[in-house]
Amino acid sequence: SDSITRGTLTSSPTTLGPWENVRTGVFPLPPPGFEDSATTAARVRSLTLVYLPVYALGTLGDWMQGGHLYALYHEYGYSITHIGHLFAFGYSSAALLGTYAAAFGDRCGYRACVTLYGVSYSVVCLLMNFNSSGLLILGRIFGGVSYSLLYVSFES
Repeated sequence: SDSITRGTLTSSPTTLGPWENVRTGVFPLPPPGFEDSATTAARVRSLTLVYLPVYALGTLGDWMQGGHLYALYHEYGYSITHIGHLFAFGYSSAALLGTYAAAFGDRCGYRACVTLYGVSYSVVCLLMNFNSSGLLILGRIFGGVSYSLLYVSFES
Protein backbone atom coordinates (compact mmCIF):
# COMPACT_ATOMS: atom_id res chain seq x y z
CA SER A 1 0.00 0.00 0.00
CA ASP A 2 1.12 3.60 -0.58
CA SER A 3 0.80 4.54 3.12
CA ILE A 4 3.30 1.88 4.20
CA THR A 5 6.92 2.87 4.09
CA ARG A 6 9.82 0.64 5.03
CA GLY A 7 11.03 1.23 8.62
CA THR A 8 8.25 3.65 9.63
CA LEU A 9 5.15 3.64 11.76
CA THR A 10 1.77 3.91 10.13
CA SER A 11 -1.76 4.35 11.38
CA SER A 12 -3.44 2.83 8.34
CA PRO A 13 -4.40 -0.84 8.46
CA THR A 14 -2.05 -3.21 6.69
CA THR A 15 -2.63 -6.54 5.01
CA LEU A 16 0.78 -7.87 5.93
CA GLY A 17 1.07 -11.35 7.43
CA PRO A 18 2.05 -11.86 11.07
CA TRP A 19 5.81 -11.90 10.36
CA GLU A 20 5.83 -9.35 7.56
CA ASN A 21 5.95 -6.45 10.04
CA VAL A 22 9.22 -7.78 11.43
CA ARG A 23 10.67 -8.44 7.98
CA THR A 24 9.68 -5.09 6.47
CA GLY A 25 10.11 -2.95 9.61
CA VAL A 26 6.58 -1.53 9.26
CA PHE A 27 4.64 -1.44 12.51
CA PRO A 28 1.19 0.00 13.23
CA LEU A 29 0.94 2.93 15.62
CA PRO A 30 -0.25 2.13 19.14
CA PRO A 31 -3.96 2.71 19.74
CA PRO A 32 -5.14 6.06 21.11
CA GLY A 33 -4.71 6.26 24.88
CA PHE A 34 -1.82 3.78 24.88
CA GLU A 35 0.58 4.31 27.77
CA ASP A 36 4.23 3.42 27.86
CA SER A 37 5.54 1.02 30.50
CA ALA A 38 6.88 3.79 32.77
CA THR A 39 3.45 5.44 32.96
CA THR A 40 1.79 2.08 33.57
CA ALA A 41 4.28 1.23 36.32
CA ALA A 42 3.64 4.58 38.03
CA ARG A 43 -0.12 4.02 37.93
CA VAL A 44 0.26 0.49 39.34
CA ARG A 45 2.44 1.84 42.19
CA SER A 46 -0.13 4.53 42.95
CA LEU A 47 -2.99 2.02 42.98
CA THR A 48 -0.97 -0.32 45.19
CA LEU A 49 -0.33 2.42 47.75
CA VAL A 50 -4.07 3.08 47.96
CA TYR A 51 -5.26 -0.55 47.76
CA LEU A 52 -2.94 -2.35 50.18
CA PRO A 53 -3.59 -0.30 53.35
CA VAL A 54 -7.38 -0.53 52.94
CA TYR A 55 -7.23 -4.25 52.15
CA ALA A 56 -4.86 -4.87 55.06
CA LEU A 57 -7.15 -3.08 57.52
CA GLY A 58 -10.20 -4.97 56.27
CA THR A 59 -8.61 -8.40 56.51
CA LEU A 60 -6.83 -7.59 59.76
CA GLY A 61 -10.16 -6.76 61.38
CA ASP A 62 -11.63 -10.05 60.20
CA TRP A 63 -8.64 -12.07 61.35
CA MET A 64 -8.45 -10.42 64.75
CA GLN A 65 -12.14 -10.91 65.44
CA GLY A 66 -12.15 -14.57 64.40
CA GLY A 67 -9.76 -15.67 67.11
CA HIS A 68 -11.68 -13.97 69.91
CA LEU A 69 -15.24 -14.97 69.06
CA TYR A 70 -15.06 -18.36 70.73
CA ALA A 71 -13.71 -16.82 73.93
CA LEU A 72 -16.44 -14.18 73.88
CA TYR A 73 -19.24 -16.73 73.40
CA HIS A 74 -17.73 -18.94 76.10
CA GLU A 75 -17.59 -15.96 78.47
CA TYR A 76 -21.29 -15.35 77.78
CA GLY A 77 -21.89 -18.89 79.09
CA TYR A 78 -22.77 -20.68 75.88
CA SER A 79 -21.97 -24.37 75.48
CA ILE A 80 -19.61 -25.63 72.80
CA THR A 81 -22.61 -26.95 70.87
CA HIS A 82 -24.33 -23.56 70.91
CA ILE A 83 -21.08 -21.84 69.90
CA GLY A 84 -20.79 -24.29 67.02
CA HIS A 85 -24.30 -23.37 65.91
CA LEU A 86 -23.42 -19.68 66.01
CA PHE A 87 -20.40 -20.28 63.79
CA ALA A 88 -22.53 -22.43 61.47
CA PHE A 89 -24.93 -19.49 61.02
CA GLY A 90 -22.04 -17.30 59.95
CA TYR A 91 -20.55 -19.79 57.50
CA SER A 92 -23.95 -20.70 56.09
CA SER A 93 -24.88 -17.08 55.47
CA ALA A 94 -21.51 -16.53 53.76
CA ALA A 95 -22.12 -19.55 51.54
CA LEU A 96 -25.70 -18.60 50.70
CA LEU A 97 -25.23 -14.86 50.27
CA GLY A 98 -21.74 -14.85 48.73
CA THR A 99 -23.10 -15.21 45.21
CA TYR A 100 -25.41 -12.29 45.74
CA ALA A 101 -22.56 -10.22 47.16
CA ALA A 102 -20.60 -10.77 43.95
CA ALA A 103 -23.63 -9.83 41.86
CA PHE A 104 -24.13 -6.72 43.98
CA GLY A 105 -20.54 -5.71 43.27
CA ASP A 106 -20.99 -6.25 39.55
CA ARG A 107 -24.20 -4.25 39.51
CA CYS A 108 -23.51 -1.39 41.92
CA GLY A 109 -19.74 -1.19 41.82
CA TYR A 110 -17.06 -2.52 44.12
CA ARG A 111 -16.56 0.78 45.89
CA ALA A 112 -20.15 0.51 47.14
CA CYS A 113 -19.40 -3.10 48.08
CA VAL A 114 -16.42 -2.03 50.21
CA THR A 115 -18.55 0.62 51.90
CA LEU A 116 -21.29 -1.93 52.58
CA TYR A 117 -18.62 -4.24 54.02
CA GLY A 118 -17.62 -1.52 56.49
CA VAL A 119 -21.21 -0.87 57.51
CA SER A 120 -22.14 -4.55 57.90
CA TYR A 121 -18.94 -5.27 59.82
CA SER A 122 -19.79 -2.41 62.17
CA VAL A 123 -23.18 -4.02 62.77
CA VAL A 124 -21.40 -7.30 63.59
CA CYS A 125 -19.17 -5.56 66.13
CA LEU A 126 -22.15 -3.79 67.67
CA LEU A 127 -24.23 -6.97 68.00
CA MET A 128 -21.38 -8.88 69.69
CA ASN A 129 -21.81 -6.65 72.73
CA PHE A 130 -25.16 -8.20 73.65
CA ASN A 131 -25.59 -11.51 75.43
CA SER A 132 -28.70 -12.48 73.49
CA SER A 133 -28.87 -15.57 71.30
CA GLY A 134 -31.07 -13.84 68.74
CA LEU A 135 -28.78 -10.84 68.42
CA LEU A 136 -25.68 -13.04 68.29
CA ILE A 137 -27.24 -15.12 65.51
CA LEU A 138 -28.13 -11.94 63.64
CA GLY A 139 -24.56 -10.78 64.17
CA ARG A 140 -23.18 -14.03 62.75
CA ILE A 141 -25.47 -13.67 59.70
CA PHE A 142 -24.13 -10.14 59.17
CA GLY A 143 -20.66 -11.59 59.75
CA GLY A 144 -21.19 -14.04 56.88
CA VAL A 145 -22.36 -11.21 54.64
CA SER A 146 -19.35 -9.13 55.68
CA TYR A 147 -17.00 -12.02 54.98
CA SER A 148 -18.45 -12.45 51.50
CA LEU A 149 -18.25 -8.73 50.78
CA LEU A 150 -14.67 -8.57 52.05
CA TYR A 151 -13.33 -11.21 49.72
CA VAL A 152 -15.52 -10.34 46.73
CA SER A 153 -14.90 -6.58 46.85
CA PHE A 154 -11.18 -6.39 47.24
CA GLU A 155 -10.34 -9.31 44.99
CA SER A 156 -12.14 -7.73 42.07
